[in-house]
Amino acid sequence: MDEIALRKLIGKQEGANLEFKRQWYELESPNQRKAESAKGEMIKDVLSLANGNTNVAGEMSFLVIGASNEIDKNGHRELFNVVSEKPINRQRILDIVNPWCDPPIEDILCDDILVDGKQLIVITILPSPHVHETIKKLKTAKVTYDEYTVFVRHAEGVRAASSKERVALQQLKKLRFNETRNVPPVPFGAILGALLVGQLGPKILAKEGDSKEQKRAKTIVSAGMGAFIGGIIGINYSQIKAFPLLWQQTSKRGKFIGVTAVSAFGILYWWVMKYISRKRRQIDE
Repeated sequence: MDEIALRKLIGKQEGANLEFKRQWYELESPNQRKAESAKGEMIKDVLSLANGNTNVAGEMSFLVIGASNEIDKNGHRELFNVVSEKPINRQRILDIVNPWCDPPIEDILCDDILVDGKQLIVITILPSPHVHETIKKLKTAKVTYDEYTVFVRHAEGVRAASSKERVALQQLKKLRFNETRNVPPVPFGAILGALLVGQLGPKILAKEGDSKEQKRAKTIVSAGMGAFIGGIIGINYSQIKAFPLLWQQTSKRGKFIGVTAVSAFGILYWWVMKYISRKRRQIDE
């Protein structure tokens, strides 16, 4: 993380994988109850960002310390110097969080960055295939959470996930994490589409008496169309694979709207193709 990247984050709104804090957690407070609550808040924040939600499953998350969580209409966010009695670093954060969760968070990044004369801390939580849950009761300033709680984020808030949401989140995180280790879907889809359509296209479009130049042109056009279609499928590969999981979480009303929209599109597509076919027959006659 560098200053340029941090400035981009500061200009964004808080969300499922981004949170801002004005100051560091009061972990060294002489008030034992206050220090315990501060530690609970920190663990909750880190775990909720590590889990995210089904929309951002498998993505990188950021916790920015030293920036107000409010942003004005001009996109300006007030900044503050981060002060702590003890050093704030990667190992210290992991040592605090990991005894409270399972599985433990494998790694994070922790950067000190100077922006407009203010020293900020950026904690980057790396993508993982895991859903992290608490293994002890966790006390924060307002709520005490039971063990085996999975924190997820919605808009700017944090809450405990339902059992249904936990299952979907786990499946999506594994799916998207594994995709980063597989063949990139866009070039693979484009190449495969070019090969398949490039071979089949000329046979479908071929007419008796076509010259070599015409056959070659049809092959090139078919391959280009196949590459384009294959690339589009590759772009939407993640969404296509994740669709069954997201469908499980959709309300009955949402499912009805989705089925109706797809049916209407299918009927419209069929009508357009039939109309084009009829026009072609009229031209040939």
